[in-house]
Amino acid sequence: MTDYQHHHDRRQSPGHEPNTVRTPYIVVGLLAIGVLMAAAVGFSYGLVRVAQWMRPSPPPADTPRIEAGQVEPSLDPDQRATLAKLRADEERILNRYEWIDQDEGVARIPIDRAIEFVAAQNNAAQNDAARDDAAQNGAARNGETPGKASEGEKNDDQ
Repeated sequence: MTDYQHHHDRRQSPGHEPNTVRTPYIVVGLLAIGVLMAAAVGFSYGLVRVAQWMRPSPPPADTPRIEAGQVEPSLDPDQRATLAKLRADEERILNRYEWIDQDEGVARIPIDRAIEFVAAQNNAAQNDAARDDAAQNGAARNGETPGKASEGEKNDDQ
C-alpha cells in the first residue's frame, strides 16, 4: 500500500467524507473573529470620542436664540424702492459738481467731464512723447547726440 492510500485509509473510508473535525482550527478562527470585533468596537468608540471632542461647545446661556418661524436678519419689505433710491443716489453722485474738501481744493466733477479731462491729459502726454521721439530721431539722423542743439539752432537762439 502506498503512502497516499495508507494516509486516506486512516482518515476516511473510501467514498466518504472525513469523520473527524479539526477543532483547533475552529477555535483559532473564532478567537480571531472575536479579536477583530473587539478591535472594531474599540476603533468606533475612539471615533465617537474624537467627534465629541471636535464638536463646538454650545453657545452661552445668555445668547439670544432664534425661534421657529422668526427670520433673521429681517428682509427689506420693498426691495425695488430701495434699489431705485440707491441707483438715484449713485446717478446724483456721478453727474454733479460738489466740494469734497474746499480748504484742500478737492472737488467732485461729473464722470463724463472727468473722462474727457483724463483723455485730454493722456493725449497731451502722448503728443509730448511723440514730439520728443521725433526730435531725438531727427538729431540722430543728422549725426548729433540727442539733447544737444545743432549749430543752426544755437545761432537762432542768440
